[in-house]
Amino acid sequence: MESFYYAAIYDILQEPATYTQKITTLKKLEAKIVRLNSTFHQRIVLDTEEHDKTIGENPSLYHILKTRKRQNNRTIKRISDEHCEVHSTSTAIIKAFKMFFNEKFKPIQIDVIKAKQLLDCDLRPLQIEKNAVLEAPITLNEIRNAIAKGKSNKAPGNEGIGLEF
Repeated sequence: MESFYYAAIYDILQEPATYTQKITTLKKLEAKIVRLNSTFHQRIVLDTEEHDKTIGENPSLYHILKTRKRQNNRTIKRISDEHCEVHSTSTAIIKAFKMFFNEKFKPIQIDVIKAKQLLDCDLRPLQIEKNAVLEAPITLNEIRNAIAKGKSNKAPGNEGIGLEF
């Protein structure tokens, strides 16, 4: 696309037109080229890790190649479903994921009688003092202590969000 605009600039300069007409047309093309480059660089910068570049640095060929390699490695090109069928189109891959997650998170059938038996088990009641501690509101000091006990670069839950966040 960029080479098209450069060819258009060359053609405009070769045309027998007035100076103001050439300048107006060239300014429009310049804006399109700048927009094209900034969109391309923005896409690359957004996908480039911060430790790979310095502040205000435009992506180099190294960054572009590394980004393309990273995108290529992260792209799912084919997937096998529960019937061992291999899917390689994007719609088939999405459909396989959808079917997998629908099956994984479908409602669980429970036996009502067994659930009532479990609830009727001879469980010891909780002592009043211990129950009061559990029902008390969480204090700011308890939150600070819990955060201070956490290790850096470790997520306390399965969502992957670390304590630094």
